[in-house]
Amino acid sequence: GCALSYYDDKRNGFGLPPLLESVMAISTENKQVVVPDQPTKSDLEYLKEEANEEYNAYLLEFQLSAWMPIGNLRSVYKYAPTIGAYLCFPIKQKFGLDVGMQVGLPIESSFEYYDEWTEATSFVGLNLRGRYRGALSRNVVYFSYLGMGVNWLFTDIESGYNEEYDSYDYYKVAALDIFAGFNIRYKKIGGFIEYHYTPYGNSGGMKYNIGHSSVNVGISFAIPYY
Repeated sequence: GCALSYYDDKRNGFGLPPLLESVMAISTENKQVVVPDQPTKSDLEYLKEEANEEYNAYLLEFQLSAWMPIGNLRSVYKYAPTIGAYLCFPIKQKFGLDVGMQVGLPIESSFEYYDEWTEATSFVGLNLRGRYRGALSRNVVYFSYLGMGVNWLFTDIESGYNEEYDSYDYYKVAALDIFAGFNIRYKKIGGFIEYHYTPYGNSGGMKYNIGHSSVNVGISFAIPYY
């Protein structure tokens, strides 16, 4: 057979007899080896990665919104200007856990509580939410989330006098708050919408048919704090 024909099953060999292979190795020792170009990611993929890195941080989010009951819950109040704040903690690249609070001021409120007509003076919500993050571009990201907490609806019915604080206490109605939401954000400013399931009727003193659903729509502003 031909002297140059030699089978070599070594992965990095030249496929030549040992003697010629040694000569080839010496001759290429001082030459630059050209490596074929590797497949590159698209510009959009790089932008998304940069966005994920930027928003994979500890964030402080502020909210300004309108809380609007739907269905029978409108018999309790018509809407409520609301402010909120969240501490956002990243868990993995696209997932986070947030701790938040909302305070609302119900408008046009009137309902019956323990056979006495009253109105809601305010409500306070405390909750946790699990958040998934995605990126549409370098500056546009979106969040979808699920949350659970407690919502307290304060009435104007006095429950007693608090000597320690020299003021009256008022009855409040507590209810479980389960919600889902979506937020799309350009740089630091975003818009969001949430659906809340808050069954106040399960609390003592409230009529069961007062409803349980509401929608919260507003804007948010987020800044990194760590």
